[in-house]
Amino acid sequence: MVRTAVVGFLALLLAQCRAVDDALLTALSSPETDETQCKELVQNAPKLKGKHLRATMQRSWWDCSLTVVELGTAQGVHDLEAEYNLASRTLKKQLGSLKTAIEGAKTTQVVNPAFEWAQSPNEVFLNVKFAHKLDAPATLDVKVQNVTITEKGVYLYAEKNSKHFELDLSLLLPIVPESSSWQLGSVGRCSFTLVKKMRKKWDRLLSSAKRPQNMHLWWTMQDQYDDELEAMEEEEEKAWMESQKQSKAHFQELQDRKDGKVPKAAAKPKEEEEKGDGKEEEAGSDGDAGEAEIDEEEQKIRKKHEKELKKKLRDINSRRKRLVKDLDSELNAKTKEIDEEMQKKKDEVEEAIKKKKDFVDEEILKDRKAAKEASAKATEEALQALKEPAKKSFSLFGREL
Repeated sequence: MVRTAVVGFLALLLAQCRAVDDALLTALSSPETDETQCKELVQNAPKLKGKHLRATMQRSWWDCSLTVVELGTAQGVHDLEAEYNLASRTLKKQLGSLKTAIEGAKTTQVVNPAFEWAQSPNEVFLNVKFAHKLDAPATLDVKVQNVTITEKGVYLYAEKNSKHFELDLSLLLPIVPESSSWQLGSVGRCSFTLVKKMRKKWDRLLSSAKRPQNMHLWWTMQDQYDDELEAMEEEEEKAWMESQKQSKAHFQELQDRKDGKVPKAAAKPKEEEEKGDGKEEEAGSDGDAGEAEIDEEEQKIRKKHEKELKKKLRDINSRRKRLVKDLDSELNAKTKEIDEEMQKKKDEVEEAIKKKKDFVDEEILKDRKAAKEASAKATEEALQALKEPAKKSFSLFGREL
């Protein structure tokens, strides 16, 4: 009989404890409860559990969570760490999903990559770097999505995460797309070999005379083909001069026929030549020899001046290349200097803002500490004032509190 009563009492007590526990958890999860009320509920709770910590963490009540840990540790609650790990994993998962959504909503950055170009008599070479400048670090592991080579253009589209690269070139002269090729490098680069439709030196790469900022001359590659290009130009110039000479002779022949002049070969019939005076034949022979000698001297003078002109033109081209190369180097150096200066200023601004943030955080911590101390002092004074009347009433009966 007594044992049954004890068991019933314990069951009733357990039910009451569970009811209190469920009531606390319900109150902590209620939307009407704020963090201040949470701390009061936790401080007045007869027994805390790990799930109370999880409930406060889920609502981002960190001060209240700290109170649960402090009081729960004092009460000997053993599942605080397990509930903390469970809640923290849930929060990390939610934060990861949020970060993924934010990164997915970022505006795609489209970059026109920097590139170099060079040419041989039969080909054009492109060296593309997946960066906005040649001296900037290249983006590695880029995925090429589209390469299109047409008779008058080259198109490249590649991407890495939110960074996209697009190169769209309209060429000066036609190429042979079927014979042209491209290759992706291993250090953030992509190279093209474009076969020219006509064997000719291009004055420039693009159809537009305006040079884009991301285009540069590929000096190391161009130096390998300069001799071939000069030889080709000399051949073209020689062929042109020969064509001009033939055209001039043909025009003179047509002019002579128009004026009624008979060519030298038909000037005298064969019979008259045989009857002619030997002296006259000798004089004619001397005249032809003199004309031939003059023509030969004229050719020598022309060749000499042509050779000197070609040498001067080569010197001018070489000097121009050196000047352009020096200007490119100077431009790159200035650009790098400006970038470094801008980065330095950016770092200084970030450092100044960080110091201000640290100062603000310190001030906030000081204010919070002062507020807590003032609150504790006020609480102590209120409790002391509450005890004073009790002390007086007890002293009336000769007892001290």
